[in-house]
Amino acid sequence: MITIKELSKTFNRSVHALNGVNLEIEQGEFTIILGPSGAGKSTLLRCINGLERPTGGEVFFNGLSVLDAKNLRFIRQKTGMIFQQFNLVKRLNVLQNVLCGRLAYNGVLTTCLKLFPREDVDLALHCLERVGLSDKIYNRADQLSGGQMQRVGIARALAQRPDIILADEPVASLDPRSADQILDVLLEINRADNITILVSLHFVHLIKRYAKRIVGLHEGKIVLDKIGNDLDDGDINIIYGDKKEYEIY
Repeated sequence: MITIKELSKTFNRSVHALNGVNLEIEQGEFTIILGPSGAGKSTLLRCINGLERPTGGEVFFNGLSVLDAKNLRFIRQKTGMIFQQFNLVKRLNVLQNVLCGRLAYNGVLTTCLKLFPREDVDLALHCLERVGLSDKIYNRADQLSGGQMQRVGIARALAQRPDIILADEPVASLDPRSADQILDVLLEINRADNITILVSLHFVHLIKRYAKRIVGLHEGKIVLDKIGNDLDDGDINIIYGDKKEYEIY
C-alpha cells in the first residue's frame, strides 16, 4: 500500500523534520503516528500525499512513486485528507463542502459552479448519513460545532472513494467526547470499508483505546513500531523524552 524508504525533509537547510524514515503501511491497517509537537508527524503525512516534497528518500503508493508528477493526480484522488483545523469552506453549506471531495473527478470549474452530477450528490448524502449529519446538510459550515465540522471533513474524504485516509491531528481541537466520536467514526470506516487509515495524534489515552498499530516519532525518526495494546510507560518515555504534552487530557 504505502512504502517509505529513507525519507528525509529539511526546512530552511537546518530544521530536520524527518530523518531517514522507513515505513510500510499495508492495505486495511489502522495506524496511529504518535509523537510530540515537532516530531515530524504532519510532515510525514504531507509527504505521503505529495503536499510536501521530501529532501531525500522515496514514497510509493501501490507501487507508484509520489515524487513522479504524472502520478500525483491519481494518488491525491485516492488519498483522503482530514485536517486539524477542518479546512472547510465556511460560507458553503455542509453538502457543498462534502461535494468538494469530488474535485479530482469533476474539475475546478464544475465544483465552483456547483454543477454536480446526481450520482455525486447521492454519494455525498450517503457519506453524511454515515457520519451522522443527515440533518445538517443545508447548514452553513460556520454554524457547526468543532466536532460536527470534523465529521464533515471525514464525509468529504469519504466522498473521494479513497484507498487511504490521512488524518492530521484530527481531534487536537476537540473536547474529549467529540474526540471519541471522531475516532469511533474513523474506526468504523476502517472496519467496514477496509480503507487504510493513518492518524497522527499525541494523546496517549486515545492511542491505547483505538490503535491497532503505533508508530512512534521523535525528532523526525521512528523510535517505536508495535501493536497498540502493548504500549507501556517505557515506550512513552522513548517517544516523548521529557516532553509531557501527552498529559493534556
